[in-house]
Amino acid sequence: MWPFKSSDPNKQKEIKFRELEADLAESPDVLAMMKAAWLSSRGNIYGEQGKVDEAIYDFEEAIRIKQDHIFSYFSLVAGLGVRSIDSYYLFW
Repeated sequence: MWPFKSSDPNKQKEIKFRELEADLAESPDVLAMMKAAWLSSRGNIYGEQGKVDEAIYDFEEAIRIKQDHIFSYFSLVAGLGVRSIDSYYLFW
């Protein structure tokens, strides 16, 4: 999954999705699950790095790709909670 030659997150996603599409073209359900899992994993890494907005974006995209990817929902809720807490403290 990592490391990538490119440091551009969009390019990383493009490369990984092309690999997955080549390997799983005959299994659209498995392909969607693998894309969602990859995005959720990258979102978790972003979260650990404190990049909450990037993490939330990846979780939301994972859910758009695979609506029943439960791990992305859990991670999205956690990310939104962190963002809400951060916003609360910035306000006060």
